Amino acid sequence: MVFRLDGLDSVREIPASTLDVTAGDVARAADERANRNRRTAAADSIRIPQSRYAGESGVIDWSAVSEAFVIRREGLVEQARLRLCWDADALRILADIRDPVSPWKNAAKDPTLLFIGGDALDVSLRPSDDAGGPAREGDFRVVAAPRAGASVALMLREKAPGAQARNRRVYSSPVSTVVFDVAALSDTVSVSATPTGDGVRVEMAIPWPEIGLAPAPGAVLRGDFGLLTSDRAGTETTGRVYRFRAGANLVSDVPSEARLAPETWGRMILE
Repeated sequence: MVFRLDGLDSVREIPASTLDVTAGDVARAADERANRNRRTAAADSIRIPQSRYAGESGVIDWSAVSEAFVIRREGLVEQARLRLCWDADALRILADIRDPVSPWKNAAKDPTLLFIGGDALDVSLRPSDDAGGPAREGDFRVVAAPRAGASVALMLREKAPGAQARNRRVYSSPVSTVVFDVAALSDTVSVSATPTGDGVRVEMAIPWPEIGLAPAPGAVLRGDFGLLTSDRAGTETTGRVYRFRAGANLVSDVPSEARLAPETWGRMILE
Protein backbone atom coordinates (compact mmCIF):
# COMPACT_ATOMS: atom_id res chain seq x y z
CA MET A 1 0.00 0.00 0.00
CA VAL A 2 1.36 3.43 -0.99
CA PHE A 3 0.35 6.78 0.52
CA ARG A 4 0.99 10.24 -0.88
CA LEU A 5 1.35 13.29 1.36
CA ASP A 6 1.02 16.76 -0.17
CA GLY A 7 1.77 20.13 1.40
CA LEU A 8 4.83 19.23 3.46
CA ASP A 9 6.70 22.12 1.86
CA SER A 10 4.35 24.54 3.62
CA VAL A 11 4.91 23.14 7.14
CA ARG A 12 6.28 25.82 9.48
CA GLU A 13 7.40 25.74 13.11
CA ILE A 14 5.00 27.47 15.48
CA PRO A 15 6.75 29.88 17.84
CA ALA A 16 6.72 28.80 21.48
CA SER A 17 4.32 30.64 23.75
CA THR A 18 3.71 30.70 27.50
CA LEU A 19 0.64 30.51 29.66
CA ASP A 20 0.67 32.03 33.10
CA VAL A 21 -1.20 29.93 35.69
CA THR A 22 -1.40 31.16 39.25
CA ALA A 23 -2.09 29.20 42.42
CA GLY A 24 -5.50 30.84 42.46
CA ASP A 25 -6.23 29.52 38.97
CA VAL A 26 -5.31 26.00 40.05
CA ALA A 27 -7.51 26.26 43.16
CA ARG A 28 -10.47 27.55 41.15
CA ALA A 29 -10.07 24.77 38.59
CA ALA A 30 -9.97 22.16 41.37
CA ASP A 31 -13.14 23.61 42.91
CA GLU A 32 -14.90 23.59 39.54
CA ARG A 33 -13.86 19.99 38.90
CA ALA A 34 -15.13 18.93 42.33
CA ASN A 35 -18.43 20.77 41.79
CA ARG A 36 -18.83 19.17 38.35
CA ASN A 37 -18.16 15.73 39.79
CA ARG A 38 -20.73 16.32 42.53
CA ARG A 39 -23.34 17.45 40.00
CA THR A 40 -22.67 14.42 37.82
CA ALA A 41 -22.84 12.02 40.78
CA ALA A 42 -26.07 13.57 42.03
CA ALA A 43 -27.68 13.36 38.59
CA ASP A 44 -26.66 9.72 38.15
CA SER A 45 -27.46 8.52 41.67
CA ILE A 46 -30.19 5.93 42.21
CA ARG A 47 -32.72 7.12 44.78
CA ILE A 48 -34.44 4.30 46.66
CA PRO A 49 -37.82 5.03 48.29
CA GLN A 50 -39.22 3.32 51.36
CA SER A 51 -41.50 0.34 50.79
CA ARG A 52 -45.25 0.76 50.41
CA TYR A 53 -47.66 -1.99 51.30
CA ALA A 54 -51.01 -3.13 49.94
CA GLY A 55 -53.37 -2.35 52.79
CA GLU A 56 -52.44 -4.23 55.94
CA SER A 57 -51.36 -7.34 54.10
CA GLY A 58 -47.65 -6.80 54.59
CA VAL A 59 -47.17 -7.39 50.86
CA ILE A 60 -45.22 -4.72 49.02
CA ASP A 61 -47.31 -2.71 46.57
CA TRP A 62 -44.83 -2.57 43.70
CA SER A 63 -47.32 -0.62 41.58
CA ALA A 64 -46.75 2.30 43.97
CA VAL A 65 -42.97 2.18 43.46
CA SER A 66 -41.66 4.14 40.49
CA GLU A 67 -39.41 2.41 38.00
CA ALA A 68 -35.81 3.17 38.92
CA PHE A 69 -34.06 2.40 35.64
CA VAL A 70 -33.82 0.01 32.69
CA ILE A 71 -30.82 -2.24 32.02
CA ARG A 72 -30.37 -2.72 28.29
CA ARG A 73 -27.88 -2.54 25.45
CA GLU A 74 -28.42 -1.67 21.82
CA GLY A 75 -28.74 -4.84 19.78
CA LEU A 76 -29.63 -6.99 22.80
CA VAL A 77 -33.23 -8.23 22.81
CA GLU A 78 -33.18 -8.93 26.55
CA GLN A 79 -33.65 -6.10 29.03
CA ALA A 80 -34.61 -5.60 32.67
CA ARG A 81 -36.80 -2.90 34.18
CA LEU A 82 -35.98 -2.49 37.89
CA ARG A 83 -37.86 -1.08 40.85
CA LEU A 84 -36.17 -0.69 44.24
CA CYS A 85 -37.41 0.02 47.73
CA TRP A 86 -36.35 -0.53 51.33
CA ASP A 87 -37.78 -1.13 54.77
CA ALA A 88 -36.40 -1.93 58.20
CA ASP A 89 -35.65 -5.51 57.19
CA ALA A 90 -34.15 -5.47 53.71
CA LEU A 91 -33.27 -3.80 50.45
CA ARG A 92 -35.89 -5.04 47.99
CA ILE A 93 -35.52 -5.41 44.25
CA LEU A 94 -38.10 -6.16 41.57
CA ALA A 95 -36.84 -6.91 38.06
CA ASP A 96 -39.18 -7.37 35.12
CA ILE A 97 -36.92 -9.15 32.66
CA ARG A 98 -37.90 -9.27 29.00
CA ASP A 99 -36.44 -12.38 27.38
CA PRO A 100 -38.62 -13.87 24.64
CA VAL A 101 -35.87 -16.31 23.55
CA SER A 102 -34.86 -18.31 26.64
CA PRO A 103 -36.32 -16.81 29.81
CA TRP A 104 -34.74 -17.69 33.18
CA LYS A 105 -32.58 -20.65 32.21
CA ASN A 106 -29.26 -21.55 33.82
CA ALA A 107 -27.49 -24.88 33.37
CA ALA A 108 -24.58 -24.43 35.81
CA LYS A 109 -24.14 -27.69 37.73
CA ASP A 110 -21.74 -26.02 40.16
CA PRO A 111 -23.69 -23.33 42.08
CA THR A 112 -20.52 -21.24 42.44
CA LEU A 113 -20.54 -20.88 38.64
CA LEU A 114 -24.06 -19.54 38.21
CA PHE A 115 -22.64 -16.36 36.66
CA ILE A 116 -21.40 -18.32 33.61
CA GLY A 117 -24.25 -20.84 33.33
CA GLY A 118 -26.97 -18.71 31.76
CA ASP A 119 -29.59 -16.20 32.87
CA ALA A 120 -29.15 -14.33 36.16
CA LEU A 121 -29.84 -11.08 37.99
CA ASP A 122 -26.59 -9.60 39.30
CA VAL A 123 -26.42 -7.20 42.29
CA SER A 124 -23.24 -5.73 43.80
CA LEU A 125 -23.15 -3.58 46.94
CA ARG A 126 -20.80 -1.69 49.26
CA PRO A 127 -22.28 -0.43 52.56
CA SER A 128 -20.74 3.04 52.29
CA ASP A 129 -20.23 5.97 49.92
CA ASP A 130 -16.51 5.26 49.55
CA ALA A 131 -15.70 5.10 45.85
CA GLY A 132 -13.14 3.00 44.03
CA GLY A 133 -11.39 -0.33 44.13
CA PRO A 134 -10.05 -2.82 44.72
CA ALA A 135 -12.64 -4.97 46.49
CA ARG A 136 -12.56 -4.64 50.27
CA GLU A 137 -14.19 -6.19 53.31
CA GLY A 138 -17.93 -5.49 53.15
CA ASP A 139 -18.14 -5.52 49.34
CA PHE A 140 -20.23 -8.35 47.91
CA ARG A 141 -22.08 -9.59 44.87
CA VAL A 142 -25.29 -11.61 44.74
CA VAL A 143 -26.10 -13.60 41.61
CA ALA A 144 -29.74 -14.72 41.53
CA ALA A 145 -30.50 -17.52 39.09
CA PRO A 146 -32.70 -20.58 38.52
CA ARG A 147 -31.40 -23.89 39.83
CA ALA A 148 -33.09 -27.29 40.13
CA GLY A 149 -36.59 -25.88 39.75
CA ALA A 150 -36.13 -23.02 42.23
CA SER A 151 -34.44 -19.62 42.30
CA VAL A 152 -31.31 -19.25 44.42
CA ALA A 153 -28.77 -16.57 45.34
CA LEU A 154 -25.02 -17.05 45.07
CA MET A 155 -23.11 -14.87 47.56
CA LEU A 156 -19.65 -13.74 46.46
CA ARG A 157 -17.25 -11.91 48.80
CA GLU A 158 -13.62 -11.47 47.82
CA LYS A 159 -12.64 -10.18 51.28
CA ALA A 160 -14.34 -11.75 54.30
CA PRO A 161 -11.89 -12.32 57.17
CA GLY A 162 -13.00 -15.15 59.43
CA ALA A 163 -15.18 -16.81 56.79
CA GLN A 164 -15.44 -20.58 56.88
CA ALA A 165 -12.73 -22.26 54.84
CA ARG A 166 -15.26 -24.51 53.09
CA ASN A 167 -16.77 -21.43 51.41
CA ARG A 168 -13.45 -20.31 49.92
CA ARG A 169 -13.25 -20.53 46.14
CA VAL A 170 -10.43 -19.95 43.67
CA TYR A 171 -11.40 -19.02 40.11
CA SER A 172 -8.48 -19.52 37.75
CA SER A 173 -7.70 -19.49 34.04
CA PRO A 174 -4.58 -19.18 31.89
CA VAL A 175 -5.19 -15.43 31.95
CA SER A 176 -5.79 -14.66 35.64
CA THR A 177 -6.73 -15.93 39.10
CA VAL A 178 -9.04 -14.45 41.73
CA VAL A 179 -9.68 -15.78 45.23
CA PHE A 180 -13.01 -15.39 47.05
CA ASP A 181 -13.24 -15.86 50.79
CA VAL A 182 -16.94 -16.62 50.26
CA ALA A 183 -18.57 -18.20 47.22
CA ALA A 184 -21.65 -20.09 48.38
CA LEU A 185 -25.42 -20.17 48.12
CA SER A 186 -27.00 -17.72 50.55
CA ASP A 187 -29.59 -18.78 53.09
CA THR A 188 -30.46 -15.17 53.97
CA VAL A 189 -31.08 -13.55 50.56
CA SER A 190 -34.53 -14.48 49.26
CA VAL A 191 -35.30 -14.84 45.55
CA SER A 192 -38.51 -15.70 43.73
CA ALA A 193 -39.31 -15.80 40.02
CA THR A 194 -42.63 -15.73 38.20
CA PRO A 195 -42.95 -16.31 34.43
CA THR A 196 -44.55 -13.50 32.44
CA GLY A 197 -45.74 -13.28 28.86
CA ASP A 198 -42.32 -12.51 27.38
CA GLY A 199 -39.91 -13.17 30.24
CA VAL A 200 -39.83 -13.40 34.00
CA ARG A 201 -40.43 -11.25 37.08
CA VAL A 202 -37.72 -11.69 39.71
CA GLU A 203 -38.08 -10.42 43.27
CA MET A 204 -35.11 -10.30 45.62
CA ALA A 205 -34.69 -9.19 49.24
CA ILE A 206 -31.23 -8.62 50.74
CA PRO A 207 -31.34 -8.26 54.55
CA TRP A 208 -29.54 -5.27 56.05
CA PRO A 209 -27.35 -7.42 58.32
CA GLU A 210 -26.06 -9.09 55.16
CA ILE A 211 -25.41 -5.68 53.61
CA GLY A 212 -23.79 -4.36 56.77
CA LEU A 213 -25.70 -1.08 56.98
CA ALA A 214 -28.26 0.34 59.38
CA PRO A 215 -30.99 1.69 57.07
CA ALA A 216 -32.14 5.28 57.45
CA PRO A 217 -33.23 8.07 55.10
CA GLY A 218 -30.15 9.69 53.65
CA ALA A 219 -27.93 6.62 53.99
CA VAL A 220 -25.72 6.06 50.94
CA LEU A 221 -24.45 2.83 49.40
CA ARG A 222 -22.47 2.06 46.29
CA GLY A 223 -23.07 -0.79 43.90
CA ASP A 224 -24.43 -1.91 40.59
CA PHE A 225 -27.20 -3.96 39.02
CA GLY A 226 -26.70 -6.26 36.06
CA LEU A 227 -28.50 -8.63 33.74
CA LEU A 228 -26.79 -11.82 32.59
CA THR A 229 -28.32 -13.40 29.49
CA SER A 230 -28.07 -16.90 28.06
CA ASP A 231 -27.91 -18.64 24.73
CA ARG A 232 -31.14 -20.05 23.30
CA ALA A 233 -30.67 -23.37 25.11
CA GLY A 234 -29.95 -21.65 28.43
CA THR A 235 -26.65 -23.47 28.87
CA GLU A 236 -24.18 -20.59 29.13
CA THR A 237 -23.98 -16.86 29.74
CA THR A 238 -23.61 -14.99 26.47
CA GLY A 239 -24.23 -11.39 27.55
CA ARG A 240 -23.60 -9.09 30.51
CA VAL A 241 -25.01 -5.57 30.81
CA TYR A 242 -25.05 -3.28 33.86
CA ARG A 243 -26.57 -0.04 35.11
CA PHE A 244 -23.22 1.63 35.81
CA ARG A 245 -20.47 -0.61 34.48
CA ALA A 246 -19.82 -0.10 30.79
CA GLY A 247 -18.10 -2.55 28.45
CA ALA A 248 -18.56 -5.58 30.71
CA ASN A 249 -19.52 -8.08 28.04
CA LEU A 250 -16.56 -10.44 28.57
CA VAL A 251 -17.91 -14.01 28.70
CA SER A 252 -14.79 -16.07 28.02
CA ASP A 253 -12.70 -15.84 31.22
CA VAL A 254 -14.13 -17.14 34.50
CA PRO A 255 -11.97 -15.09 36.92
CA SER A 256 -12.78 -11.88 35.06
CA GLU A 257 -16.49 -12.72 35.11
CA ALA A 258 -16.35 -13.50 38.83
CA ARG A 259 -14.32 -10.51 40.01
CA LEU A 260 -16.02 -7.58 41.75
CA ALA A 261 -15.59 -4.20 40.05
CA PRO A 262 -16.18 -1.55 42.77
CA GLU A 263 -14.29 1.06 40.76
CA THR A 264 -17.29 1.15 38.40
CA TRP A 265 -20.08 1.20 41.00
CA GLY A 266 -22.49 4.11 41.37
CA ARG A 267 -24.26 5.78 44.30
CA MET A 268 -27.56 4.73 45.84
CA ILE A 269 -29.39 6.94 48.33
CA LEU A 270 -32.15 5.80 50.70
CA GLU A 271 -35.06 8.24 50.79
